[in-house]
Order: sequence, then C-alpha cells, then structure tokens
Amino acid sequence: MKHTENLVIGLGIAGVNLCHQLEKAGKSFLVIDQCPTNSASLIAGGIYNPIVLKRKVKSWKVDELFPLLMQTYEELEKQLDNSFLNHNFPILKPISSPDELIEWQQAVDKNRLAPYVNSREENRPKGPFTKNVIGSVTIKNSGFLRIGKL
Repeated sequence: MKHTENLVIGLGIAGVNLCHQLEKAGKSFLVIDQCPTNSASLIAGGIYNPIVLKRKVKSWKVDELFPLLMQTYEELEKQLDNSFLNHNFPILKPISSPDELIEWQQAVDKNRLAPYVNSREENRPKGPFTKNVIGSVTIKNSGFLRIGKL
C-alpha cells in the first residue's frame, strides 16, 4: 500500500485549490471524489463574490484572500493550459425600495465596500423580472470559474 501525506475529499473548487497548494509544497496527496451532481461547486456555478449581499458586508478575509484566489487560478490556468477563470463578471443586485438603496450607500461608506461595490448606480435594470425594481448596485471584482474545465 502506497503511503500518502494528505487525503483530499472532493475535487470541487476547494479541492482543486488544495491539491494545487499541496503540489506546490511538494506534498503527496490522494483524491477521493464521487463527482456528485449536487456538489457545492456545481450548485454555486463556480461564482465568487466579495460581498455578503444579505448583510451588506465584505466576505470573510476578502481583502486578503481575493488576490490569492486570482494568483492561484492564473497559475492553474498556465499549468493546465486551459482558461477557466472569468474575473470580470460584475453582479447586478436589484434594489426594490428607496430605503434599501440608502442602506447600500451607507454600507459602502461604513463597511469600506467601495473597492467592491458601486452603490451610486440608480439606473433601473431592464428585464422581465424587474417590475418592482427602482435601481441597483453593482458588485465589482466578482466572477466565476468554469467548473467543467477544471
């Protein structure tokens, strides 16, 4: 039986990242993955977002981790000779009341969200599901990984 230092369970976004870091550190690892159709990586569509939309706050350690996210997946793209990172994909958050728009504007100032949010966008988005929408905010520095290419 072959000895390995690390066991990685699941080869979603986190598992691929962990394997990459272990490989860079020269550590051995074994991956066990059943490729479930309801994996978190597939359900979330590979989306990454710097803001917790419901609470209007930065995601945990976003200022520290997002640069590492970009660096890691750019390294993986080169190593695998594949393109799967789309890091220029802003998220449009519809606003349905004047109070909510004010809350976003205050949150940008109070929680230092300016690098990640454009809360001054008061244009009403167009589309079939925007009947009660009065404006929107744009979440910048968000994007997604094309999971099927990993």
